[in-house]
Amino acid sequence: MRKTIFLIAVLCLCFMSPVKAAGFVFNVSTTFEVLDNSSVRATYDVSVTNETAQPTPSSIDLPLVGDAKSISAKYSDGKKISYEVSEQTVTLKANQDNKGLNNTWGFELTYITDNFYDFGKTSLLNVPVLDFGDLNISKHTIILSSDLDLGLGTVRGPEATSSDFVKGKQQFRWVKNGKFNRQVGLWMGDQAVAEVSFTKEIKNSSWWWQKQIVVLPPDNSQQQIIVDSISPTPSSVSLDIDGNIIASYTLRPLQKKTISYKVRALVNNVVYTAGDGDLTDLPEEVQKHTQTTDLWSGGETSIKDSESISKQLSSINTQVIKGKNVEPDYEARKALADKLVGEYRHHGFPARTVLGISRDIGLGIEDEALPHAWVEVYAPSFGWITVDPTLSINGQEFGSNDVTHIAIVIRGVNEDYPPELLSSTSSTYLSEDIVFPEISEANLSATNYVVLPGLSIQRINISIPAGTAIDGTAVSINGLTQKLGSLAPFQKVGINRVGFLKDAFSSLTVTFGIGEGQISNTIAVAQGPSNYMPMIGIIGLISLLSLTYYIFQKYHSKNTSKGKHAVVLTSEDKGEAIEDKNLAKDIEDNK
Repeated sequence: MRKTIFLIAVLCLCFMSPVKAAGFVFNVSTTFEVLDNSSVRATYDVSVTNETAQPTPSSIDLPLVGDAKSISAKYSDGKKISYEVSEQTVTLKANQDNKGLNNTWGFELTYITDNFYDFGKTSLLNVPVLDFGDLNISKHTIILSSDLDLGLGTVRGPEATSSDFVKGKQQFRWVKNGKFNRQVGLWMGDQAVAEVSFTKEIKNSSWWWQKQIVVLPPDNSQQQIIVDSISPTPSSVSLDIDGNIIASYTLRPLQKKTISYKVRALVNNVVYTAGDGDLTDLPEEVQKHTQTTDLWSGGETSIKDSESISKQLSSINTQVIKGKNVEPDYEARKALADKLVGEYRHHGFPARTVLGISRDIGLGIEDEALPHAWVEVYAPSFGWITVDPTLSINGQEFGSNDVTHIAIVIRGVNEDYPPELLSSTSSTYLSEDIVFPEISEANLSATNYVVLPGLSIQRINISIPAGTAIDGTAVSINGLTQKLGSLAPFQKVGINRVGFLKDAFSSLTVTFGIGEGQISNTIAVAQGPSNYMPMIGIIGLISLLSLTYYIFQKYHSKNTSKGKHAVVLTSEDKGEAIEDKNLAKDIEDNK
């Protein structure tokens, strides 16, 4: 009797225990649709097939995206399902019996969320990796939908399975058997304008003069820069091989200066097509980026020579991030980027580390830009392309760049130079258009200083105003062209030449502009007159020195003659002198 009672109790407990989702197969379709008020409606259509005869699961956990509001859950027949919300998970409390082997039933979950992000001129619908826990998912479909009025969409993440247009809306669809553990997104618009601000105090703690530098964001294939202001005015400004704008300051002993700048960056959403190419014919300016160093070294990855350049670059990135997790620590992300640079260089690909700021460091879209690091690798048929190994971990597909990335410093030749000051940098996305100034201004002056007859020193000064860097510049002096290369905003260039014979007396005609061999786009023209004041001064100085020397010599000669004047005695005088001498002797003897 006691055994019977015990068995009945056990059976009751079994039926009373919550039935979890084991033994059920889920077919999930998740749709994220941008609404008119820029919020997002998420809809989960779920079809469930019973693999056992046991009752419906008593609870089902589903992931939520963002700050979920207006949550609603119901069965396919319209009956409501109660739920509980805990952090980013909603737990549905099943209250309908759908038991039966191979029985198929379904439900729908809807809510309003905020995973639509404004980047000024462009916007992003972003869906992070959806964690369905231990649910047995046979197929997962993700649909992103937005109105065409928001701009033509560009996929962020893996390539969509299909896309189409439905009633003025664009839809992108991803379909995967099993769980879809990738982050996907949809950009509306292909460019954004970011205002980057920097404020930092620099200090010379030594007892001697010291040079310190501040780096302004560079131009590259992903962004174009307008320098609006920098204060105080630098001692000098220059561009390095990677396009960094280097502002130099000379500090007195124990001097402090607070440096600030504002630039605007036009950042692009870019999808690259690396294609094929030949690593044996690299441009001279990128060959230095293949050299390995202690930090940039590799050998832990392999590639197939038969594969295309694009597949080789993607394969190296995949091998480097294998088994890695997204790290919230900036230094860890920077180390991952340096590791990828070393592996690319090991296989002969030019690569460099980019240090910048981003609102996506692999943990979702942030409210503000944080320090981040990624890689640029040179594809022979395309140029420099962005590879972010951190975002690749969460599904950001190889071969794209988005407007969340703003490069501040590029290191391609030196492992730790230029210095990074990312913690002093902030950014704001603007809704206004950016208008790049026409390259039609430069302060140009020229003077031909005649120093001697037939000899002159010709001085040409070029000063670049605020605005953008100018590439491919040259200067023509009396028809002779000299290449200057790329010049930065606020950069000053001085050129000295020597003129001989006829050229020494000729005025200068100087043209500054853009061109190879000869100037095809003139920016500024200056006439340099001949300035004879140096020659007059030199001739006058020589004349003065000559006159001084002449007077000195004459005066010295006269004084010398007086000091050595001779007295000549006659024989009569000599006799009288002897007599006087004898007389003086006699007087002395008598005494």
